[in-house]
Amino acid sequence: MEKSNSVNSSGVEKPDTDEKPQSAEEPIIVSQETQDHQDQDPEAEIRLADISHTILLESLPEEQIKEIEVVLNDLGTTLGEEEIEHQKKLSKKKIETQEQNTDIQQQGDLTAVNNGSDGSPSSDLDLNAFGATEKLEASDKNLRGFFGQDLSTTGTLESTEISDQNTSGTAPSGTTALRPILLESEEQPEPKFAPVALDDSAATNQDSGTGNIYAALLANDTDANAGDTLSVFAVDTTGTLGSVIFDSLTQSVVYSTGNAFDYLSAAATATDTFTYAVSDDHGTTDTATVTVTVTGINDPVTGNDDTAGTNQDSNTGNLYAALLANDTDIDTADTLSIISIDTIGTVGLVVFDSFTQSVVYSTGNAFDSLAAGATAADTFAYTVSDGNGATDTATVTVTVTGVNDAPVATDDGLYGETVEGGSTVLITVADLLLNDTDADTGDTKTITSMSLGTGQGAIVNNGNGTWTYTPPADSLAFSGMATITYTLQDTLGLTDTATLNIRVFNQISGTSGANTLTPADMNTPHKFLGLGGNDTITGSNTRDILDGGNGNDTLNAGDGDDDFLFSGSSGTDSANGGNGYDRMLGSSGNDTIILSAVSGIDYIDLGTGTNIIQANNYATLDFSNLTAGVDLLNVSYFTDYDYNETIIGTMGDDVFLRQSGWFQDTFRGGNGNDTFLVNGFAPEYDTFDGGNGYDQILGTVGNDSLLVNIISVEYIDLGTGTNVIAAVLGTTLDLSALTNGINLLGVSYITDDVNAETLIGTSGADTLQISVDWFTDTFNGGDGDDTFTFSGNLLGNDNIIGGNGYDSLIGSAGNDTLAPMAMTGIEYIDLGAGTNSLQAYYGTTLNLSGFTNGVNLLGLSYITDNGAGETLIGTSGADTLQISVDWFTDTFNGGDGDDTFTFSGNLLGNDNIIGGNGYDSLIGSAGNDTLAPMAMTGIEFIDLCAGTNSLQAYYGATLDLSSFTQSTDFLGVTYIMDNINGETIFGTDQNDTFLLGSDVWVDTLYGNNGSDTFMITATRSEQDTLADFDVLEGDVIDISQVLSYNSALGDIISDFIQFIDSDGNPADGSGTVTIRVDPNGTAGGASFTSYFTFADQNMTMIDMINNANLIVE
Repeated sequence: MEKSNSVNSSGVEKPDTDEKPQSAEEPIIVSQETQDHQDQDPEAEIRLADISHTILLESLPEEQIKEIEVVLNDLGTTLGEEEIEHQKKLSKKKIETQEQNTDIQQQGDLTAVNNGSDGSPSSDLDLNAFGATEKLEASDKNLRGFFGQDLSTTGTLESTEISDQNTSGTAPSGTTALRPILLESEEQPEPKFAPVALDDSAATNQDSGTGNIYAALLANDTDANAGDTLSVFAVDTTGTLGSVIFDSLTQSVVYSTGNAFDYLSAAATATDTFTYAVSDDHGTTDTATVTVTVTGINDPVTGNDDTAGTNQDSNTGNLYAALLANDTDIDTADTLSIISIDTIGTVGLVVFDSFTQSVVYSTGNAFDSLAAGATAADTFAYTVSDGNGATDTATVTVTVTGVNDAPVATDDGLYGETVEGGSTVLITVADLLLNDTDADTGDTKTITSMSLGTGQGAIVNNGNGTWTYTPPADSLAFSGMATITYTLQDTLGLTDTATLNIRVFNQISGTSGANTLTPADMNTPHKFLGLGGNDTITGSNTRDILDGGNGNDTLNAGDGDDDFLFSGSSGTDSANGGNGYDRMLGSSGNDTIILSAVSGIDYIDLGTGTNIIQANNYATLDFSNLTAGVDLLNVSYFTDYDYNETIIGTMGDDVFLRQSGWFQDTFRGGNGNDTFLVNGFAPEYDTFDGGNGYDQILGTVGNDSLLVNIISVEYIDLGTGTNVIAAVLGTTLDLSALTNGINLLGVSYITDDVNAETLIGTSGADTLQISVDWFTDTFNGGDGDDTFTFSGNLLGNDNIIGGNGYDSLIGSAGNDTLAPMAMTGIEYIDLGAGTNSLQAYYGTTLNLSGFTNGVNLLGLSYITDNGAGETLIGTSGADTLQISVDWFTDTFNGGDGDDTFTFSGNLLGNDNIIGGNGYDSLIGSAGNDTLAPMAMTGIEFIDLCAGTNSLQAYYGATLDLSSFTQSTDFLGVTYIMDNINGETIFGTDQNDTFLLGSDVWVDTLYGNNGSDTFMITATRSEQDTLADFDVLEGDVIDISQVLSYNSALGDIISDFIQFIDSDGNPADGSGTVTIRVDPNGTAGGASFTSYFTFADQNMTMIDMINNANLIVE
């Protein structure tokens, strides 16, 4: 290292020393923190803020210590001996001194000096140049550096070891090496800063507030002093339109608009401001301004009531602007308009047009009743809108002032009618004034005059409120219609005129004979009087009166409003009203109108008395365009005549009376509550059709009979007596909508006719009488406990349906036979006295298993089949089932109980006989009986009685009689027979006789116990098997009836019979033996046929013949 001179603070140059500088290899010791800092950045300068309390210094040469003392003296500081000694003790290495320009740079608050070549202070000092390794203890105080310069720092000098990095090199000429020393520092106070408050913004609507914005105001305010807490401590509302509520305790700042911005329209905005002051922990403050944006919302509009005025015949003109003039809206920018008018309760009229902004009130005729000068009030309401959805209503009161109105005289039309040259007509003023009016309440109306056209008669004022009209002698001159004009005047003298008419008929009369009467003038009203005889009257084109009188008249009214006059019984008429409103009018007495035809009649009133409308033979009278009680009055009832009439009633309540007769009439009630009256016995086929309404049929106090179709009738009461309702030939009589005893009364029984009818009973307890005929009828009792009765032989194969309830079938006191096609829903049968039977219908099933003979089935002699394949099922009691002789396969099932199956003759129908439970018997007749059952089970006793009787197996079937014992429970059976197919037959356990026919089929026969005989009566070609043939039991084969063998003639038996044993020896007791027969004994045995096969009996043929086990002659 080169030597250099050092300069002290006074600029005196010092000579170079011979002292060897500190070696560059001896590092300065620094703290780990400082070392890490330099490791990261070797070029970094050591910051005094990073240095710890002490710096370790190497022991210095004497001359260096002195030099430091010089420096300290120059700085006004003395380093004592003790301190120097102490530093020496602590030093570990020498600091290499370099004579160079050294910079000490301030880091943080450190101020450094430099000793330049000219001895003046420099700005930087590089501590690494010191090479010091001793600890420098420094606190957070002012540090005084070399050459009298202040080295200030605010940081704390922690324990730091300074390395010797960057300590090598040669100091420039004129510089002096530096030595670090321990400097004292003094504590300085931290600076205090004021908070910074920034302006804020907020928003609300005109009727609300911001809510608490305290925290929001402080959110953007700051303070440089870390840890200071800011708070709002004051609010200034100078110039603020709204209000601010500030509470420092609760830390609340709330802005409210109050009413300051009510003028804002919807969505319009305005701003308001206030100022707040913020403070920190040291009491320093700042202020900021808050700008609040207020958005308008729509305020209500206020509609205020209005008044207007007009007179009764005028209007108000356009009220639109006047109505809005007093209506208000706080929103200054809103424009008010009328959007609707409410005229509920308004007497006058209001015409509103929003497009043209027009509201006009007019009275119409509503206030015409006001007298002159009188007033009345009317109101209507309107709805005002601000255009932004706010509305209000207000009421307008209109004062209406009355003006005088003229009276209104109204024409009275036809006032009266008379005949030319006939009676006068009295006109009453009060009658005329009834339809005349004066709008002004309180005005008096009077008739001041009347006038009449020339030739129309005369009019006279009677001075008492009446006028008298006198008709002229000829009405044709003015077409029969006189017109009278009268003047009407009110209290104030205003007048009006009106007319009334008097019709004057031109009268045409006939004679007592037959007349044809026609109008003298088609445009003049006429009155026709037919008198006696059969007249034909034709009316005019205007109003006519037609009175046919007695006789059968034809009345054609033509056009016009015509009247037909009837009185008493005046013959049979036809009435054709034609066009116009036409009436039929009766007299004050009893009227009977017999009509052969009626049409075009719009009104009927037959007056007082008992009045009848009767349909003539084959006529149809239709009054369905009328309503009884409205335009059909005082008609007691409608009725038929003799032959096939149809009467159609009105839309009201009609009464129909059915007369007794033999022909079919139809009564149709139509609408309304109609009544059909029955009068005794009526064998005709009538129809009662009630139509709509509550309709009823009523009988008399005697015996009534209805052979009738009943449609839509809700109530029937035939009264006392024996009363019958019968279905019409081949139709359905349905009474299911009725209930016997409630809305069906006085009916003794319901019955059929002589064809296939269907009867449906009521929902109550009915009696249905089954007639004897050959047609299939259906009797359905419906609900309720019904009774079905019959008498005699009912072979019509009817359907009997009991329906719901407990239903009974009752016979007569005589002999009854019933063959129902079907019988269901019957719970009780009593056929009464006599010999009575129930017979199954052709090919159907008669099931009586739901009955018990002697309990709920009484009076039944036997059950039998019919002429086809039927199934009979007996009751749970003891029944007798009679098996008929036919060729059909029937099934007879006795069911429970001890049943008896009877038959007579040859029953080859191959029936099934099922005894069922109980002790069941098969009984034959006193004659010769043959029975060939297809199956026979459940029979415990058989007695075929006297005669020659047979039981025959069915074709190819099995006949098993093994459970029977001859002479015990098997009696009267002569033969057990096969059939013409392969049958299997088991005999009884006693002596049986098997009679075997001739066929080609192999039968198997079991004789069982006893001495059984197997007999052949004709030649045969089959070989039967005698499965249990036993000579020891006395079994016998009898072929004598087919052999011509005669031992007396010397016939050789072997020519007729052969024994063929299966093992070649027919007498050894093993194998089977076949008997072969040649009936004629043909030589050589060419005609032998096998007849029987049976087990070898250990007997030869001769043995069997001699032992009578084989009978050959």
